[in-house]
Amino acid sequence: MRSIKSAALAGGVVLLVAVGALTGCGGSTEPEATATVGGLPELDSAYAAEMEELYQAAIEAGETELTMYSVGDPLPALYDAFMERYPEITVTATRLGTTELTSKLEQEVASGNIVADVVLATGATQYGRAQEGWYQQFEPVTVTADTLSPIGYREDGYYYGPFGTGYGLAYNSNEIDAEEVPQSWDDVVDPDSGVKLLVTSPTIPGGLTVAATLLESGGAIDESWLADLAALDPEQVASAAEAAPALISGPSTVAVGLGMKQTLDARDSGAPLGYVFPIEGGAILSPMFYSIMKGASNPTAAELFISWQFTPEAQEQYAAANYYGLMEGAPGPEGFPGISDLDELIEPPADGDYSKQLTATVARAKELFG
Repeated sequence: MRSIKSAALAGGVVLLVAVGALTGCGGSTEPEATATVGGLPELDSAYAAEMEELYQAAIEAGETELTMYSVGDPLPALYDAFMERYPEITVTATRLGTTELTSKLEQEVASGNIVADVVLATGATQYGRAQEGWYQQFEPVTVTADTLSPIGYREDGYYYGPFGTGYGLAYNSNEIDAEEVPQSWDDVVDPDSGVKLLVTSPTIPGGLTVAATLLESGGAIDESWLADLAALDPEQVASAAEAAPALISGPSTVAVGLGMKQTLDARDSGAPLGYVFPIEGGAILSPMFYSIMKGASNPTAAELFISWQFTPEAQEQYAAANYYGLMEGAPGPEGFPGISDLDELIEPPADGDYSKQLTATVARAKELFG
């Protein structure tokens, strides 16, 4: 198996939500403890001076209005924390679907009127745009190859991933206990497990097919796993949005490949849901990546913003939002192990190969599940 062993708000965030949806270590040293200055944690001395230089340079250049396009839900608490530390910069985050993002960026590049400064998207999406020459190279001052998980680090310098969401097993906590949920990927397809399974549609890219693609690419399962799962005749729902309600209403008790953030958010809102992660045989984290547009109006502010995403305070914000921060020593969501304690973290396929592998998984799943 290919796996990775880890060693007072001063501005206002503007959230412009457009139609679309999310379609997706180093050594053992813990982050250095930080003192508190003016109510904010003091930045690590290894990069504090460089961060302040970026901030002052951004202000002097008039870069105070940062625009971000995001595939996925904006995180206002995260932006608030950034703007509390850097009050002269305001962040505007617009949510877009993957297709809409690509179309919007194509229009901006073609016209030469670049509105976006920062783009947040999956690795496959970022790879395609980087290959088209839309992004500028940079390196966050807070990151080294030794402190950022390999699943978030990119040597070519076009995009970097500070966080990701886990994929495991969601369950109806009113019907079964966590100990009754399959604990390994092999157990999931055991016909004697005694649980009724639910999956998101195996005929489209989504929870099940994403999880299967990552697991198979990492060597945690082989092609027979999907066939064994199909033989169990799991309940199918059209999308991830329908999975949690279906799990709650029954008859299924365990959902395979439902995103960790989605499940924990529903649980935190009172839904009777639990989550098992990591799963023995391979822990799956699907990372998200930040990039800077070539020709951006606020490139220095963008570099500051992205660099800050890898600081302990930002990594804690991701955990509070039920994501996994990818920096060494970062905490997991409440009740789950931190990134450095995930001993069987699956290494995802190369960004340029992922879409092809996912397409192949979907095609095979269509045949198996009918």
